[in-house]
Amino acid sequence: MSDETSGETKDEREADEAAEQAPEADGEQGKPSGTATDDSPEGRALREAEVAFEVGDYRRCRELAGPLAASPRPAIADAGRDLLRRTDVDPVQMAFLALCACALMGVAYYYLGT
Repeated sequence: MSDETSGETKDEREADEAAEQAPEADGEQGKPSGTATDDSPEGRALREAEVAFEVGDYRRCRELAGPLAASPRPAIADAGRDLLRRTDVDPVQMAFLALCACALMGVAYYYLGT
């Protein structure tokens, strides 16, 4: 079946391939997490969000992690909030961007205003 008829995007294929190859272990401690072996719909969504994070599809990761962060199950909610935190905009980068914009406006004002 060709790519056009399958209906899958390249990112979805990469996420599926990474899910097949990824070990079900928590990368920081090297041991299976309680949610990695959970076969509930929330557990599967969490694994899919983690795979999306691993392959760099942060938009998809945030889409999946949002509802998980509101889960009544503490382990799932914590993992969802952690994924949201890890894909959030860095406040230091935003401050630096604002500082650069102000500097650019100051230089433009100096050269164009005088």
